[in-house]
Amino acid sequence: MLIAGGAAVLVTRESARFAGLGKRESAPAPAVPAAPAPAPRREDRAVTGQEPPGTPESRGLALARGGALDDAAAAFRRALARDPRRPDVWNNLGVVLIRAGDVDGGLAAFREALALSPTDPEANRNLAVTLDRRGEPGAARRHYRAFLAAAAPDHPDREEVARRLGALGPGGTDR
Repeated sequence: MLIAGGAAVLVTRESARFAGLGKRESAPAPAVPAAPAPAPRREDRAVTGQEPPGTPESRGLALARGGALDDAAAAFRRALARDPRRPDVWNNLGVVLIRAGDVDGGLAAFREALALSPTDPEANRNLAVTLDRRGEPGAARRHYRAFLAAAAPDHPDREEVARRLGALGPGGTDR
């Protein structure tokens, strides 16, 4: 479990797109500004994927798990320099940047991931949680809904995200 903004950030190694991933791990990280309302406890689940040993992605994953956030971000950026069409790497970069306190950079990375794969559940949830914490419930609501629409029925965070969405209420527009 990683900590971002005072809330738990799970580093999962499970993903519908990636197989053979192991247990969850934890490490503390600096806080980001808190939102007016609490977000789901198991939000920001990211830093996912299994990569061949020695690739920038695998080094980024290992560095992120070890708490070397700047080095992890650099590794993910190297991976993106090779192939910028990797939504999983953009998502992982976003999580690392959020954990390092670069909320704007994290938001931009999550948005890049979603530009490449609009229905990616992990990127939608990570963006929703970050927007929720920033006090942008309309935009957060839209991405929580996208997560629920795209996530597998047995996804471990469905219930918490649905609860948070309910706590946000119906709201006005989801801009």
